[in-house]
Amino acid sequence: MAEFRDVELKAVCDLDEEKLNSTCDKYGIELRFKDYKQMLKEVDLDAVYVIMFPIPIGGYQHAEPLVDVVTYCLRKKKHVFLEKPPGISTEQTKKMAEAAAANNRRTMVGFNR
Repeated sequence: MAEFRDVELKAVCDLDEEKLNSTCDKYGIELRFKDYKQMLKEVDLDAVYVIMFPIPIGGYQHAEPLVDVVTYCLRKKKHVFLEKPPGISTEQTKKMAEAAAANNRRTMVGFNR
């Protein structure tokens, strides 16, 4: 994203402060957050790039936190690009697609292969 001339990276949110600072330092980004809701409240963004993986809970992978972040961003009228997977189940993926449609926002999932 940093290589596109028509893209301005304005803010980064990460729970891991070391990763947050490393990423922001690398790309010269001043606005740093550990709470995505606070970031969306304080920064005027056109789109959000969500990089989040399913979380292992009790031996199973759960994507609900990912679904929650994506649907929240969509409800706040932000376009969303997310890295794979789009959800662990068809229902989770449909929930995000329905939120995009309901809020007239575009979404995209990036796959490497």
